[in-house]
Amino acid sequence: MREKWFLVMMTWLLLLADTARGAEPTTRIDFDFVDAKVQSVMEDWQVPGAIVLIIVDGEVIFSQAYGFSDISTHDQIDLDETIFRFASISKPVTAAAAMRLHQQGRLDLDTDVHHYLGDLRFTGTGTLTTAHLLTHTGGFEDRFLTRMSTQRWQVPELEAFLVEQMPRRVYAAGEVTLYSNHGMALAGLIVQRIVEKPFAEAAHELVFEPLGMANSSFELRPDHPNLAQGYRFGEPVRPAFINTVPSSMLSSTGADMARFMTALLQPDEYDFLDHDTVDLMLTRHFEHHSTFTGRAYGFSETSSSSPRRLFHSGSLDGFSSGIVLLPERSGGILVALNGNSYVWPLINETLDRVFPPLSMTPVNSTSSQEFAPMDIAGISGSYVPAELPDRGFDKARALFEQIKVEVASDGTLLHRDRHYEPLGDGAFGDEDGRIVIQRQRSSGDGWLLLEEGAVWRSIPWHGQRQLHLVVFGILSVALVLQLLGRPLLVPQYALSARTSGRCLRLAAAILLVFLLGTGALIGITMSQGGGVLRFEIPWYLLLLLLLPFLALVVTVVAVLVELVHHRGSEDNSLIPVTASSFIVLSFVCFLAYWRLLGFNF
Repeated sequence: MREKWFLVMMTWLLLLADTARGAEPTTRIDFDFVDAKVQSVMEDWQVPGAIVLIIVDGEVIFSQAYGFSDISTHDQIDLDETIFRFASISKPVTAAAAMRLHQQGRLDLDTDVHHYLGDLRFTGTGTLTTAHLLTHTGGFEDRFLTRMSTQRWQVPELEAFLVEQMPRRVYAAGEVTLYSNHGMALAGLIVQRIVEKPFAEAAHELVFEPLGMANSSFELRPDHPNLAQGYRFGEPVRPAFINTVPSSMLSSTGADMARFMTALLQPDEYDFLDHDTVDLMLTRHFEHHSTFTGRAYGFSETSSSSPRRLFHSGSLDGFSSGIVLLPERSGGILVALNGNSYVWPLINETLDRVFPPLSMTPVNSTSSQEFAPMDIAGISGSYVPAELPDRGFDKARALFEQIKVEVASDGTLLHRDRHYEPLGDGAFGDEDGRIVIQRQRSSGDGWLLLEEGAVWRSIPWHGQRQLHLVVFGILSVALVLQLLGRPLLVPQYALSARTSGRCLRLAAAILLVFLLGTGALIGITMSQGGGVLRFEIPWYLLLLLLLPFLALVVTVVAVLVELVHHRGSEDNSLIPVTASSFIVLSFVCFLAYWRLLGFNF
């Protein structure tokens, strides 16, 4: 009898303790939908393998490997052993390395970066801090060309690469958020300088070793037996090395990434980052508007649902991945595939099922930053991505990436075929809750259009696509007519069969070859996500970009020959030569405007 009473009392005490803790029975989740969704993604994109991790309350409640790491060998994906390339998910890891140094008192996030970089200089004025770099608010333009190498030995030392290739700062730090691989790489260089070791070694010391991430590295070894083979629509892809190492070169396993995620979700369980440091890292530090995606250190943060979601994606030819943390639920999701695919439908469906969102009403407020009232009269015009360079070969991208913005007489804004009603102080909203904001640039020259996931800058009238398409069409027709011996400006005159006429026809032919060649090359590289231009400036492109100079030289020769012939002569041969020369010169000036000449790299 005493034993029975003892058992009853113990049971009652345990139930009382559970009640005091607010314990709830664990909800059992059917994860069959994950298997089905992964298989669908793998079939649709011809991806051979994948891993999925789901963390709830700091515990990995679902971890599954699918398919093969290499089709040719039929090696199965293994969560503990198979190494994936995580591309831009490198950035949260680099941010964590910087936060370790901050926690140790070796890095002040708000100190000017020159304090740590010494004599390293780059363009731009005003204070630039590590915090700006970790939130992509350094104000850097984008640089697309030559960011990759095909061989390991070709990867330059990080500091040498950034000294040579660092993009310009074209906005004041903290003005806008512009995604920057080079900016995060600069944060990695600061880590490297403080630790006094190459970044890959510094990351191992600061992150991988403390967390027991034995199979993680920023140094890619293509011959590693556990490295998954990447595929593009079922075809194997040759491994590429990315020169912005701290931004892009993380390779790791599912098990290692689970340690990294849980260390940020349950800091007490690891001797890594303390609660205060993790809170600082995962706090939103920048936003253009309260309903827009914000920036934490190394992560982006949504604000359209609760619990809040911190996320980052990773995309590299042959690999795709996405990571999400939900700090208030100590939860997270990681998906990685060894193939080109789009992972977010799978991630978002999983999030909605495992962590049902509590919808948040969009706030029709102005930006969280301080802005002066503005006159919207001059907003109408053409815009390009704010990070797009206006110098160098990249400028020509503006011909393909322009958008049009119009302001109606009633004050509504037309953008991407949607009408936005004014909400006050330059903010506009449409019927679906989308918001765009117009702000004048801090420099005072032009406007910024801020929207969810993008920032656009206005361009002057002489840069608008429609104008240049017309000019391009006229010049192209003029070159064809010149090749046929009938200058556009003076069709009543014909080019003579003399040396000057033949030279001018040759100049037209050279420029037409340039047009066909560069058009084909740009079309091919754009269809291949940048193609060879990601690695180098190929010799044949340099040769193409030298053709306008050759055409100009040939034209000068034609003019000189005609002037010599024209002495003492009363014929009208100088008229078509002058017209043709003007067309060639105009075309070369047109190319110079768009930085399509050989010296523009």
